Amino acid sequence: MNRKKVEMARTLESLMAHEVFISHSSQDKTIADAVCAALENSAIRCWIAPRDVQPGRSFAGEITRAIQRSKVMVLIFSAHSNTSEQVLREVQLAANSHLHILQFRIEDVIPNDDLEYYLSAPHWLDALTPPLENHLQRLGKSIKVLLEMSTEEPGVMSPQASSVESRTEVRKQDGVTAARDATVPVKSNQTTRSQIAIPPVAPAPPGRITSKTKRALWITATAFFLGIAIVAFLLFRRAPTQTASSSSPATVTEKPPLPEPTGNPPPSADVLFSDSFRRADTNQWGVGQGDMAFGGRARFFYLPIFGGANPTGAVTRAGALENNGRDFGGVQFATSLAERGANLGQDLNIRCDLLVPTNAAGDVTQAGPFFRSRAAAAGDGIFGGTSAGYWVALYSTGEVKVRVMNGRPANPFVATSGTPRSFDTQRFHTLEIAASGPNLQVGLDEHLLTFEQNGQLVTTVDIPPFWQGPPVVGTNDGTAGLCFAAENNRGKIGGQRAQNLVVTTFHPLTALPVQNNQSVSSPPSPAAPIRISFVPQLKIKPETSLREAGLKVRSATGPLSITNATPNMVVGHGRAAVMIMEGGPMTSIEFDLDRPARKIFLERIGTSQGASVPTWRLEALDKSGQVLDSFGEEHGLPADARTVELRGQGIVTVRLSTDNRFGTGTWATWSCLPISELGLEE
Repeated sequence: MNRKKVEMARTLESLMAHEVFISHSSQDKTIADAVCAALENSAIRCWIAPRDVQPGRSFAGEITRAIQRSKVMVLIFSAHSNTSEQVLREVQLAANSHLHILQFRIEDVIPNDDLEYYLSAPHWLDALTPPLENHLQRLGKSIKVLLEMSTEEPGVMSPQASSVESRTEVRKQDGVTAARDATVPVKSNQTTRSQIAIPPVAPAPPGRITSKTKRALWITATAFFLGIAIVAFLLFRRAPTQTASSSSPATVTEKPPLPEPTGNPPPSADVLFSDSFRRADTNQWGVGQGDMAFGGRARFFYLPIFGGANPTGAVTRAGALENNGRDFGGVQFATSLAERGANLGQDLNIRCDLLVPTNAAGDVTQAGPFFRSRAAAAGDGIFGGTSAGYWVALYSTGEVKVRVMNGRPANPFVATSGTPRSFDTQRFHTLEIAASGPNLQVGLDEHLLTFEQNGQLVTTVDIPPFWQGPPVVGTNDGTAGLCFAAENNRGKIGGQRAQNLVVTTFHPLTALPVQNNQSVSSPPSPAAPIRISFVPQLKIKPETSLREAGLKVRSATGPLSITNATPNMVVGHGRAAVMIMEGGPMTSIEFDLDRPARKIFLERIGTSQGASVPTWRLEALDKSGQVLDSFGEEHGLPADARTVELRGQGIVTVRLSTDNRFGTGTWATWSCLPISELGLEE
């Protein structure tokens, strides 16, 4: 009778197998129950306390077994769960069992130090704004993606193994000795994560193994290992004759052809990692690992690197990695989705085929690899703050720029290749970087590019280690990835794509023919930039400073003045004052140049302590009034001072316009963008 009860209980347990464990504070039970109901309405079986705690069993044991048998934990994250010791223990168990932990944030609370240690995994979903029902459907979709990932990822601990171990613990803790060796029949349509489907076998007598069975096992094991030894002996015996024979080539097993990248690495290069991205369409959390189509030693995942709490990265679409937004996007190589960026080393080559589209309005996009960066978490961003490293960006004009990722220098672009006479934005172009120590070479479509750096034309760009100081600027953890942007057209255009990614050990690109775009877009000896700095010690009017540098105010909607920077204005190094223009909610100013220029510089401020700047746009125009280049930002809180650079042939007018109708920031009175530096280059 007791045996039948045990079998019935275990059969009932198998029918109630679950995939998701819902962790919550008892004070958030109402929301947790709503989440559970929504997931189970989507055919996602959940385990939630106290509903699923079986009578007569210890609460702690039930929690432990339920977590071990799950694939995903949904943490109802609030101020209550943030201080709950029980929730912390559940999260610890989930992390140790290699579960995906998804934070369902119902309150804007920062995790405490203990929880933060386990919640570095990049799975979360905000449900801060009512009604709750609007967020439950997205939660269900996210859970299904994570469940698919948990069955595909080879690095995740086998949930079946955990279930077997947990069943053993159940039997030990419950003292059910009579059922220890009982065979439970498992039908094919009832196979769950808490049971392993096995072919039926004749059960041995309970409690012992017969001597006949032992002899059979010994004979089988001996024959198996003897067979392995014979095969190994034959293989090692044949190996020398194959390597020594030069007249008869070794037999090569034919495989389906792989997509070939344009320009394979030389035989001396050691492939670290590769990916063709030719696979089914997925979202940014399902890109998976590299397919190693071109060889490699390590398979990496892809962390989305921008967007904060709602990261923007890239998706696989139509056989390529594609920016999934109209702003900064991209991926960082990582050993798992729960880790920060991986260390790929300092000296390496990164090559990929890039598509950088434009549109009818002529909006420009960029794409390219970055390297020597900090190990960022998902959504952390890679520019400014504690970042280091360099980004090599291919523009849809055909120009390539090498940019310091920290953003603190007055001009973050350390080298530019110039714009070619023509560039096809409708096809992929092969970009390869070769970094070794303080030197960088860049190849585009099998040509070594010539760059303008510090007034000279070079094929090897100087990339100093500014993270070593003094002063130390940013952190270099050897991480790398691919970055997409439309920096001067944010929110307008996306669609950048990448294929045939190959990361190798360093090898120089000196064998490539040299391509010099500088002869097309700029004079061989570029003029040094003429800059205007507004500092209070000069005690001169803004109009006088502008006129001395070749800029004349054509029109302005308010008077200009120079004032000391306030404490919540973040200005560049060596700056102490800014130029402002007083006026109404909308202001604009136009400068005429004495003679045509090819570059315009503007250093806009950063903000702190709750200050903000208005929506603004800077435009460079030619003599016919056509906009050659432009840049702008929406009303918000840019944290760092940054230099904006506009380019074009024959710039004769610069227009700065602001709109503060929707802002209530510190500079609402002036309604303009405070400028700490403005300059031009002939």
